[in-house]
Amino acid sequence: MQFELSVERAARQHEQAAVVEKDTFIIELKALIERLEGQVQDYRHTKFGPKSEKLDPAQL
Repeated sequence: MQFELSVERAARQHEQAAVVEKDTFIIELKALIERLEGQVQDYRHTKFGPKSEKLDPAQL
């Protein structure tokens, strides 16, 4: 009986550790996504300029 309780306890601890590890990984991925989205925004701004930029009619 004691052995079974010990195994159950170890299985629960392992499961909790796996959940924490998964949650940490998800947080890291979300941070990476945010950083990459920021880089894409910077790239678009550099390549295409600000959205409010208007052409001078003389350039047309």
